[in-house]
Amino acid sequence: MKLLINSAQQAIDHPLTWEHPIEEIKKLKKGQYIKIGVHSLDPKCFGERFWAKVLSVSKTKQTALVKIEQSDMLFSDVHGYNHNDKVTVNFDNICSVWEEE
Repeated sequence: MKLLINSAQQAIDHPLTWEHPIEEIKKLKKGQYIKIGVHSLDPKCFGERFWAKVLSVSKTKQTALVKIEQSDMLFSDVHGYNHNDKVTVNFDNICSVWEEE
């Protein structure tokens, strides 16, 4: 099951506890890291969030191709995402943006 969290919708549904990083996403570029997450209906895993490195960005499609860089994921067997997987994500799926210094 691979249902990515919609961070933009989370911010609407939970404005006091969730902030969608829209300004950082507007400046997103190759080499930055983003946090994405996945929902799960499995009782042993309610979801998981993980870091991925941006490989390319399409501002027109509002998507980014990323490579998951989180070797200590706990529930890959449940949600199907693994360390080193390449995934295309929508900007709405980005929970956080971080640039390595």
